Amino acid sequence: MAKVYVSSTVADLKRERQVVIDWLVAADHQPVHSYVAATETVRDSCLADMERCDLYVLILGHRYGYVPERGNPEGLSITHLEFRRAGELGLPRIALIRTSVPDISHSDLLDPARNQRLRDFHSEVRQTVRPAEFNDEAELIAALSTSVQRALGERSRQAEVPRATGRESVRDNSPAVRQHQRPASQSASNGPSPATQLGKGWWSTTPGMLTGAAAVIAALIALFASRENPPPPPPAIPVQQPAAPAAMAQPAAAARESSTAAEYIAPALPRVVLAGPAEASFEKYRPSTYTVLGIESLPRTPTHYALRFRIRLLTRSSMDMNFWDSSFRLLIDGLPSAPDSNLNEIVPGNAAKEGMVSYQVPYGAHVQALRIIHHESLGETADLPLHLAAAKTPGVAAPAANGGKKPRNVQ
Repeated sequence: MAKVYVSSTVADLKRERQVVIDWLVAADHQPVHSYVAATETVRDSCLADMERCDLYVLILGHRYGYVPERGNPEGLSITHLEFRRAGELGLPRIALIRTSVPDISHSDLLDPARNQRLRDFHSEVRQTVRPAEFNDEAELIAALSTSVQRALGERSRQAEVPRATGRESVRDNSPAVRQHQRPASQSASNGPSPATQLGKGWWSTTPGMLTGAAAVIAALIALFASRENPPPPPPAIPVQQPAAPAAMAQPAAAARESSTAAEYIAPALPRVVLAGPAEASFEKYRPSTYTVLGIESLPRTPTHYALRFRIRLLTRSSMDMNFWDSSFRLLIDGLPSAPDSNLNEIVPGNAAKEGMVSYQVPYGAHVQALRIIHHESLGETADLPLHLAAAKTPGVAAPAANGGKKPRNVQ
């Protein structure tokens, strides 16, 4: 059983918080609740409770939460302070991020100042740990169970090393081991060992004698059979003729070609960032706001890389809105390119949802802007300009299939 500190805001994640607590109890763990913010003493009590825990679980939605005024020069929320404190204590940190917002009235997405703090918190979490994302309760439970088991398993493996060493020391100093490790001269002076005596006694029994007789008979039968049917002579080994010089050149050329493929140098992975605003709002048709939350480039083939955008669509009316690939185009060398992410979601009215939009971009191409098409016939489109920053990493040796690890660069 582990003591697990559960950290989250309450107004927007009350149901998710209860689901996590119920699962921990059913799994025979002890959840420790973070307190609802009401007084200035809450900060100290919450941070002190964490010192007695084994794990830390953060449920992060779209509300920043209560910000204590005293002793908080950075102006961080209780939840944000708890996340940092868990890191200071060295607790395994599990982060579960909700990608949808069922009701934007319970979020900070419409408050520019608090929304910026929330985005900074999300960015810090993603850069510090590897969070799991969820959209509903089923995905939340799956992410929670997997993450808790992995964290506890890693914790047990780390604790197993000193325990194993301790057990080995006891075993080495035990009387049985010391008796087994006595010098050979001392063992010989005490006569034959029990195992030797047992071996000799068994061969003198009826089963032992029958077994020995059967072995002798089998050996004699095999001897007579080999004399009557001698083995055939070994086949003649053909003499290999020397290959012509032209034939020898082909393997050499193939070897050079294989060496060239193995020493393929992957191009430096471009780093694309926004060169202007990160969001676009539309008012004529089903008022909505699109926000670019992050950009990352990943290697895909020797000639192309994947450019991925994490985008949030927020609807500000009671009408549902399509959230799909058709709403986005990437301007590459002046030409619009369609995504290949297969995004196809519905965002309910007065709600929000996050999704990934990805493109395949040739190395060396000029990426100019991300085009958002809200309603083209009404003229509701917007181009978010992009900028090619310094390369993420220099080219490194990689196989032609680019099977190495994928670097990550989320803005």
